[in-house]
Amino acid sequence: MNITLFHTKLIVNTYTALSLPFYAIYQKPWQRLKISNQIYSQMISKTSDSVVWTRNGPPGTKPITQCSTYLEAFKFMDRSRPSIGVREILDEKISFDEEGN
Repeated sequence: MNITLFHTKLIVNTYTALSLPFYAIYQKPWQRLKISNQIYSQMISKTSDSVVWTRNGPPGTKPITQCSTYLEAFKFMDRSRPSIGVREILDEKISFDEEGN
């Protein structure tokens, strides 16, 4: 049993050692690491109870990042699962603005 396991480990480790340089050259992990370590946000203002951040990087590739309002973003949401937040409604009250609407 131990000899079979030893031979299996030997084959797997040899294959890994021989193929690793080729995968590293093909996949270029240093470029992905450079991109993931970039800082894409910047603090605009900070008060005692809030912090405002802005994104400096590229807008992103997902369609939801192109939205400027929540209503636009809701078009891309999967409504079959609670992804933004769900809470129980305790009370409803009708309120009017200054014009009575």
